[in-house]
Amino acid sequence: MTPLDFVVAVTLGSAAMARIDAAHDEADPRDEAEADVDLHVAIYEASHNLVLLQIMQALSSLLRSDVLQNRARMFS
Repeated sequence: MTPLDFVVAVTLGSAAMARIDAAHDEADPRDEAEADVDLHVAIYEASHNLVLLQIMQALSSLLRSDVLQNRARMFS
């Protein structure tokens, strides 16, 4: 990971965390789940592991659904 990759990953991760917090405060589980998945995608992309990235992109719709369900259970 180059220093620029690190900065991009931290920036994207920070933005996603802020979106998660804002969506949680607004009780918007769908946006919260989307931001949560975006955070994980940023981590996968920052890893530069193409196999991991391709697998997770293929599973992204399932991940979004599961995150939404899990967050609904955790915070309801």
